[in-house]
Amino acid sequence: MQSQWSWLIQLTVCLEQHVKFKALYHQFFKDCKTCDEDMDRQIDMLSSRYSQEHLDSDEAKQRVKELQELQKHLTSLQHHIETLVHRSGEVPPLQLRSSPVQSPVRVQCLCTYRQPEVKTNSLILIFNYLKPEDFTVCIYIHVDVMLN
Repeated sequence: MQSQWSWLIQLTVCLEQHVKFKALYHQFFKDCKTCDEDMDRQIDMLSSRYSQEHLDSDEAKQRVKELQELQKHLTSLQHHIETLVHRSGEVPPLQLRSSPVQSPVRVQCLCTYRQPEVKTNSLILIFNYLKPEDFTVCIYIHVDVMLN
């Protein structure tokens, strides 16, 4: 009974981590979409509003002020994009969970496996089979273990 309870707690931890990863993944791509839409709006505004050839003096001064504000906005947008680029390395590749592995991928154990060979949380996924619960990992160099 104790081992079943322990296993249930570990599965709960895995589910909680999965939900956190999923939230991180979706928030990242939502932020990317928002940034992309903002850039598209700025491009549209630049091409429509500032493409006039003839302006009087007052309109030109107003446009210069608007362009200075636009430059500030674009600078903040650039900072936001740099932040997204930095965050991109931390986004878990959720799409890999449901597709076969094409090349070795670094993975992290979220719960304890029952196999005595697994003594670390840092593994490399070598091959996952048709069933998502069966996969082969490399623990150390030249040591492959079949987990299921």
